[in-house]
Amino acid sequence: MRVERYAVVGLARVRSPWFGEVASWANAGVLPIDFIKCVSTAELRARLHDARGVSAILVEAGVAGFDRDLIDEARTLGVASIVVGAASELGHETDWARLGAAAVLPDRFDEATLIDTLSNVAEPISSAPAVVVDSESLDDRDQDASSPGSLIAVIGSAGSGTSTTAMALAQGLARQTANASEGRLGSVVLADLVRRGHLAMYHDAKDVVPGFQELVESHRNASPTPREVAEHLFDVDDRGYALLLGLRRTRDWTALRPKAVEASIESLRSNFDHVVADLDAELDGEAETGSVDVEERNAASRLVVRDASLIVITTDTSLKSVHEFLHLLRDLADHGVCASRILPVVTRAPRSPRQRAECTRTLSTLGGLPGDLSPVFVPAHRHLEAIHANGSPLPQAVCSPLVGAVRAALCMGTATARTSRTVDPPGSDDSAKTAHPATPRAHDSANNATTALVSTR
Repeated sequence: MRVERYAVVGLARVRSPWFGEVASWANAGVLPIDFIKCVSTAELRARLHDARGVSAILVEAGVAGFDRDLIDEARTLGVASIVVGAASELGHETDWARLGAAAVLPDRFDEATLIDTLSNVAEPISSAPAVVVDSESLDDRDQDASSPGSLIAVIGSAGSGTSTTAMALAQGLARQTANASEGRLGSVVLADLVRRGHLAMYHDAKDVVPGFQELVESHRNASPTPREVAEHLFDVDDRGYALLLGLRRTRDWTALRPKAVEASIESLRSNFDHVVADLDAELDGEAETGSVDVEERNAASRLVVRDASLIVITTDTSLKSVHEFLHLLRDLADHGVCASRILPVVTRAPRSPRQRAECTRTLSTLGGLPGDLSPVFVPAHRHLEAIHANGSPLPQAVCSPLVGAVRAALCMGTATARTSRTVDPPGSDDSAKTAHPATPRAHDSANNATTALVSTR
């Protein structure tokens, strides 16, 4: 009778006793396993994609590069992750089960313990499934019973007032939410998630560390407590919200792992009633470009847009800004965002009701208004540059229109926590009506209609 065997890929620190013991058990035939030793996480990743299949990875806690992203990659391929020991790279206890590990073994274990663990969490190589994805059940494991805070994305072309809109929205929500919900750090956090952060400048921040990069790093091998999350934030007392500073250099995105980014965003939602995220207007991923690097570069924007309760898109009345606004609407539709989750905002808007009506009509002609929704108009303020320079509170004339519209959208249930519909491909009848706001007909008339919009300024 044929005995089914387990294919186990191992990785440990130099001279770890258990590593040699497992290899000797496998070579002596004591256990029905094929043990493949690796010297780095890069080699381990390559072994995961072996055509012969892998049952489990056996990795020592604290090995450089072993984090929740690697565990998630293994789980996606149907490979169980077994961690030996409990220490992380930071030298403290890590809840590996919460990070997605299938099992945790002590530093010293015997043959029976190992084979029992493999039989419980892994499949023999002859019967292992090709792909097993159970991320939803793991995402729900050990989560707080309270619902996460609302996630509001603010996105738009450069120069359209995206950062100012995000700050005004955070200030307005903070002042309307006097007290945070029980068990949370605060009512509102403003997160700078663009690849080169600007909010440190707008808040006249003397210290730019810690920030988003450090918060993400803290989530690679751990689930930080609320107190540890708070250590990465700055209090903006004059405006009433907490601030997460952004990346200091554009190239710093290379240090961000996607699953750690996702966990960081979830931590903010768990600890605040509202999370306002300032994002880059780039959503391309591997499916669109064939590049994993592009998807990881845009990970923060893609994850927030996917999970956001509401997506605020900014534009002004200039030709370039409206052009970028329409392209961004198309990108959001391609990314699976339904119209009910979108709130258009016109910054530096004209004050005349007639001119505002003309703006609304022109955007509708261009296909830039989801459904029958009217844009929110935020008027220009002559002293805004001085306010940015000293970080004083933003005027109510800028905050009030935004907060009222956002609260109405959230309360009416027009926003959903996660995209749940698949967008029809471009060119289909349904997508022309609903999914893609910028129709071919509207695009053909863009120059004439946009010229009319610019004339209202």
